Amino acid sequence: HSREILILLKKILDERLTKKQKYLLRYASSNHHMSVTNSVRFVADELNCSKSTVWNIIRSLKNCGLIETNGCIRLTYYAKILMEVIE
Repeated sequence: HSREILILLKKILDERLTKKQKYLLRYASSNHHMSVTNSVRFVADELNCSKSTVWNIIRSLKNCGLIETNGCIRLTYYAKILMEVIE
């Protein structure tokens, strides 16, 4: 059943996450070791959006339990599992 749950969660994430949120998840999954502040600058440049938009995305993904920011932006354990299904 766990595989079916992951597939269901993938469908929910595909429907509910914005393109910018998905980009940040992919960015975090690449194990970037930049500081959070430098990551925000980089992502804002890549997405052609403001840094405050990226901070809001980070807050939203943290609230969902998908990322953590301990010096850098990283996927949580469960987000890593979900990313394997998504990609």
